[in-house]
Amino acid sequence: MSSAYIVNDAVVYFKHSTKRLTPWQFTFQNNHLQDLKELKTKFNKVYIALICGDDGICCISYDEFLLITSNSVEGIWITADRSRNEKYKVKGNSGKLKNKIGNNQFPDKIL
Repeated sequence: MSSAYIVNDAVVYFKHSTKRLTPWQFTFQNNHLQDLKELKTKFNKVYIALICGDDGICCISYDEFLLITSNSVEGIWITADRSRNEKYKVKGNSGKLKNKIGNNQFPDKIL
């Protein structure tokens, strides 16, 4: 799993969008979902770091990931969107997070 790194007692799974401007979309294929499930069985704290081009990193927990995604035939996707000097709005193929995610929450959320 080359996309995951252990930090203290947590693991961070990285996804990257090369798109320059908002919104940034991230697709999770079956092998990505299997990786995340396996990580969750081994670690109590699992985070997904969504690298939004050159803009910043939007970090969500595995539990937040599950809230906004569902198993779908078409696949699972997440978008991170933000206006200038605002926090990220995050939504997935089955809903959106109630709270916005600050660019400064990574790496603080993990550490």
